[in-house]
Amino acid sequence: MWFALVGPAKISVEVVSRLGGALTDTLANSAVQTAIKRQGYEPTPSTPQQLHDRIQTDLAKWSKVIRERKLALE
Repeated sequence: MWFALVGPAKISVEVVSRLGGALTDTLANSAVQTAIKRQGYEPTPSTPQQLHDRIQTDLAKWSKVIRERKLALE
């Protein structure tokens, strides 16, 4: 399981950079890391490109599973 902070498609690079930096700084805080780990998660900051790649990989993986198993919403 993973979590991500996302924004509108046309968000500026400057805003992405500021938010990403703030989030990375927050996740570097030992108290925040402890609280996250206490809930069973591992804080793992990433870049916007790494998040994009992760989403594309998961989309391809789960799309294949859905097609192969002929799953549909009810």
